[in-house]
Amino acid sequence: MNRAGVKILLQVLLPVLAIVAILLVYRSAGRRQRNEGRAVYEKHCANCHGSRGEGLRQLIPPLNDPRSLEFRNLVCTIRYGRSGPVTINGKVYNQPMPSNFKLENDEITAVINFIYNDLNSLSKRVSLPQVNAALETCRK
Repeated sequence: MNRAGVKILLQVLLPVLAIVAILLVYRSAGRRQRNEGRAVYEKHCANCHGSRGEGLRQLIPPLNDPRSLEFRNLVCTIRYGRSGPVTINGKVYNQPMPSNFKLENDEITAVINFIYNDLNSLSKRVSLPQVNAALETCRK
């Protein structure tokens, strides 16, 4: 192959390889966050909300109803807890949820993505900056 052919090959091949590398890193980061979200959920949420987000009878609300998973409300509830009745799927739940100040914001991001994408089929991703912004509005 002559010099011009090598130059053209490199001009085509290098950008393609760069794109493939970026996609692999992105996919790996997504898998890592998914595993982190699952671990946070299992450690902090599953005991009450169930391994599949099904809730606990009339005591603890399910997390597998996408209609009840409004982002800001979910972020604020995870961090600051909740008391008082909540209605999900026509059922009223009135068990208080404790606050969780031990979770870092990136852990909240990971667990919300797990809830949205693994316990539900929302195909919705949230980012750390979105969680940070939502947390700023919780007590206002």
